[in-house]
Amino acid sequence: MITGKAPAGATLRLRKQFSTPTWESSFTDRLNSTMTVDADGRYAWHVNQSTRPVVAERLTKVLRSEPVRSRTYTGGTTTPATGVVDHRFTVTETGIDVMKVDLDWPTPDDLDLEVYRKKADGSLTLVGSSGNLPGEKESVLVNAPTPGTYVLRVINYASVSPTYTLTAALYEADEVAVPGLIENYTLTCERRGVVLEQRSIVVARGQQVKADLATCIRRANNGG
Repeated sequence: MITGKAPAGATLRLRKQFSTPTWESSFTDRLNSTMTVDADGRYAWHVNQSTRPVVAERLTKVLRSEPVRSRTYTGGTTTPATGVVDHRFTVTETGIDVMKVDLDWPTPDDLDLEVYRKKADGSLTLVGSSGNLPGEKESVLVNAPTPGTYVLRVINYASVSPTYTLTAALYEADEVAVPGLIENYTLTCERRGVVLEQRSIVVARGQQVKADLATCIRRANNGG
């Protein structure tokens, strides 16, 4: 909540601009809210916190540079569009944070990757896939893989004579704190479309901030 004194009938405006990430890039996002000050010259404005939760301090996991264990497979020609090659990788360790599977090849062919977990009855459950554009290499991350047998499937999407290298690696991760950002609102006090005062406001969730707009009151009283 933001509370304070301002000229009766003045327009208070809260603005904020920030970048919102998308899958491929980001776009500029804007917030613009207004309220009119009551006749007694006091206001109480219920607002969202100025800092978005997405940029607050948080804990994240960072993979260690060396895997607990890894295995590399190599493969050769398969039929385009229909050809697949399955490789089996068994996880025996417990407490693994991530299984990382990377598919690489020396030519600009187009291969895809699927990772399955094999159940006790022999059926397969898809746990990850990667199908990038031609020439882009494939990678799959499986979080907290449970012990068992995994099937790493290389799919010949559109390659005449592909060769490839497939690597499965098990990693532990360390939990680290990522510093957060403090964002602010821009608060303006306006009369007849003219800005008489402007200031930055930082308000946290559940916090009450007082902002008496004395400059706006003085300018309004002087005919501003």
